[in-house]
Amino acid sequence: MHAAIRLNLIFALLLVSVTIRAQKTDTAGALLHKIGRMPDDTTKVNAYFSAGADSVYKSEKAPLIYNTAGDLAKKLNFSKGVVKAELSLGSWYNDRADYIKALAHTQLALKLANSSAPALVPEGLYLSRMIYRGLQNFEKAVACDHQVLKIYQRTANDTLVCATYITLANDYGDWKKYKESLAYAEKAQEIAERINHQPAKGVVYSLLGWVYYVLKDYGPALQYNQKSLVVLGEDNPISFNTLGTLGEIYRDMPESLLLKTGVGPAQRDGIVLKYFQKSLVGALKSGMLSSITDHYLKVSQSYARVGNYPLAYQSYRNYILYRDSSVNEKQQKLMIRSEARMREETLRHQQQLAAIKARQQRNYYLGGIAVLLLISFFVARNYFIQRKLNRLIAIEKKRSDDLLMNILPADVAEELKQKGEAKARHFDNVTVIFTDFVQFTTVSQQLTPQELVDELNVCFKEFDNIITENGIEKIKTVGDAYLSVSGLPIADPNHAVKMVTAAFEIQKFMLNRKAALGNLTFNIRIGIHSGSVVAGIVGVKKFAYDIWGDTVNTAARMEQNSAPGMINISETTRQLLGEKFNLTYRGEIEAKNKGLMKMYFVEI
Repeated sequence: MHAAIRLNLIFALLLVSVTIRAQKTDTAGALLHKIGRMPDDTTKVNAYFSAGADSVYKSEKAPLIYNTAGDLAKKLNFSKGVVKAELSLGSWYNDRADYIKALAHTQLALKLANSSAPALVPEGLYLSRMIYRGLQNFEKAVACDHQVLKIYQRTANDTLVCATYITLANDYGDWKKYKESLAYAEKAQEIAERINHQPAKGVVYSLLGWVYYVLKDYGPALQYNQKSLVVLGEDNPISFNTLGTLGEIYRDMPESLLLKTGVGPAQRDGIVLKYFQKSLVGALKSGMLSSITDHYLKVSQSYARVGNYPLAYQSYRNYILYRDSSVNEKQQKLMIRSEARMREETLRHQQQLAAIKARQQRNYYLGGIAVLLLISFFVARNYFIQRKLNRLIAIEKKRSDDLLMNILPADVAEELKQKGEAKARHFDNVTVIFTDFVQFTTVSQQLTPQELVDELNVCFKEFDNIITENGIEKIKTVGDAYLSVSGLPIADPNHAVKMVTAAFEIQKFMLNRKAALGNLTFNIRIGIHSGSVVAGIVGVKKFAYDIWGDTVNTAARMEQNSAPGMINISETTRQLLGEKFNLTYRGEIEAKNKGLMKMYFVEI
């Protein structure tokens, strides 16, 4: 918790950015109307960004504003504006804990920034890091930190490098990798002291003190936190966290070490309470809900240790009020304001009741407040539990949809999702390809089972890539045979040309692989035929999309009568190709259960 709070504060101090805000007197609608009348140029794009930033915590219109800015930036070929629009959307969704959408926009922004707006890459990486922190994936968060560090090291900007070292120290600390956290904090200390950057020095000292405290090395923990207060002062917004750590140090350090600091055992609890009280004041000013919750509990426990049970109880009530609430910044501020209004209302009623000494009314009022707090607690808890469940359901639904789209054509998958079934369909004009590996048994005897599976996977994976690039639908693999069809589920007048083109690419891939690996891979036979098929789903448990008909059987005969390394096609397919390929007529050849059939080799 301490590390996350320090992280936000140090970047506020070291990476200050200025955002142009709309005038307070303008409503959001009036402001957007004014922007809409501006000429279409980059100034207008930036005006939209300013309007969006001004409404981030006030209006749900921010995504619409950012999308409008992005569309205009695309129209103007303003690459930086396009990237900034995606980053703004990513940040907006991240603030609302919609990490899936936030990550999608941020990754797109990074992809665009790498090619057209490199200056925005660090901002994209930092936002990615924040999203991964929200997902509790510290491994990926740290990976983003290291990418940012490489960029800033190339610029030789000591301030930015120092800030990134602090980021790494924080993330490793929250990841509970304290050895790495300490190492990066010490690197940040070296730079901060060399450039004499006072805010950075104060934060680094506080961070080092916290790491040493977690490691139970109380001597340096105490010294670094005290140095931080000397540099920044107790009233600095950063220092409340340092004050809290000092309270924890005095609370937890052994008595022998406590005596060396000049504090006797009888003074311990009073000093701990003093530090926690000061830290709580700073936490309340910061508006960080998780920190306020933590500090109220510590203050409550400290009051109990010194025997002040009424204040211990009051502090514990405040702790309950904040516990299990959202850490979203907007909701933090609303909760702080709500608590302030509640305290003012309570004080006013207490004063009135004290004046009239109406004990029954006071008890009734306090009972109502208790009921309200209880109801509010359960409503808030249920809301956040439901939001978490909805987020998990959305993630699982996407996984399910992606899996379904991977095994079925898109329109078939959509029909299956909507109706619970997908009807078989007849397609008049398609082209079917069969491939088969020659002497599969011989090659398999030279490979281990794992090597055999790996080689099949490499080949079939490349086949998948080739047919996908050519707009062809894969049907299945059966052993070492591969079946796919062109011209369905969407009719395509060029189905035969596309299939032969894909066959060429498969043939070339296998010839090159054979030249490189020799007997450790396969020769391939390819057969192609065109005609009509019936296509649909087989079974009700493990869905399988398949095709049937004489066209499929004939394509199999074309493959069986092909030669190693060759593409064998039927007369029907030849007629559909026109003059686009070099063909060698093979004559009429006997095909099993089909009789004599005209066949052609497609030449390279």
